[in-house]
Amino acid sequence: VVSEILFHSWLCKTAKIEDSWINSDNISRETYGDLSVERFIRQFEHKNYPVLISGCMDDWKCYQRWDLNYLKTHYGNVEFSAGGYQMKLSKYLEYMHSSQDDQSIYLFDKHFAERGKGMEDSYVVPKYFDKSRDLFALLRNERPSYRWLIMGPEKSGSTFHKDPNGTSAWNACVRGLKKWILLPPHRIPNGVHQTVDGVDVVSPVSLMEWFINFYHTLDCESEVIECIQRPGDLIFVPCGWWHCVLNIKDSIAITQNYVSVSNLKNTLSQLKHPDRVSGVPHSRRENFRAEFVEILRKKRPEVYEEFVVEGNTNACKKKGVEGDIGDSSDDCDGGKQNKYPITGDNDGVFRFSFSL
Repeated sequence: VVSEILFHSWLCKTAKIEDSWINSDNISRETYGDLSVERFIRQFEHKNYPVLISGCMDDWKCYQRWDLNYLKTHYGNVEFSAGGYQMKLSKYLEYMHSSQDDQSIYLFDKHFAERGKGMEDSYVVPKYFDKSRDLFALLRNERPSYRWLIMGPEKSGSTFHKDPNGTSAWNACVRGLKKWILLPPHRIPNGVHQTVDGVDVVSPVSLMEWFINFYHTLDCESEVIECIQRPGDLIFVPCGWWHCVLNIKDSIAITQNYVSVSNLKNTLSQLKHPDRVSGVPHSRRENFRAEFVEILRKKRPEVYEEFVVEGNTNACKKKGVEGDIGDSSDDCDGGKQNKYPITGDNDGVFRFSFSL
């Protein structure tokens, strides 16, 4: 008797990471000292295109000090969120070192800065993503969830998804090696299927299962971006881009999501749909867009005028009807210079799935 389910579980558990999976590396690379904020915005953020930046983390305490032993010593008794459970870090590290699961539990904690004393001071938001540019920062403590500590063993990681609320993101590797695959918004990865409304996504249960069955199909994907992220490397993930991440070694990372004027139109468009709003209590989701628009009006009136008032006027002219405030297109920067715009109303939906 042969069980297809048990066979696939065994295959994913015992499979090795193939050399062919990690050899391809074609991402644009920059160094922190050579990349100004202005050039980052013009060349990458405004064009909605990924980039790997090295040298951002040289002065970070976490980059200088953190490894698994350090974290166990200083935070071993602190509980973090892993695989939907609250688990002491010492127990999770034991699991990391002993796990033979085909779907490894991934530590992914949005409250790490509050739970781990000193963790918030262990890194510095790079100049490209400073809170003066992050429009969700205007909401202060009421902003959607936006930062996470990520940790996982070899072969763990995140399956293909798009980031929430039309945001862009940055991901900084503290320890380990991480394989990234990114595809532009209009290129749904092979093996990934979404519902007509774009709200739900179906993909292989295990990240290793996707690599085993579908990685080879990327050969015919001319727009795919791949890279290996090493300690000290930071990756900019543009809004709407599909991406998955496979840990080649035990890894530690910090990531944050943000909204700038480059992707504000897309965020405003996504927030029109309460069922797509993420990272705030359900009680706030219905009116969260209006809440965000109001804080823009009060704190950043020039942004409000350009992206909300003028955006609404332009939308009304195109439709010939009265639109709601900020009813804008899904282009991440709303301009012709955007290399990879969000092309459809469903393309910027939050799709997030982790190998748990």
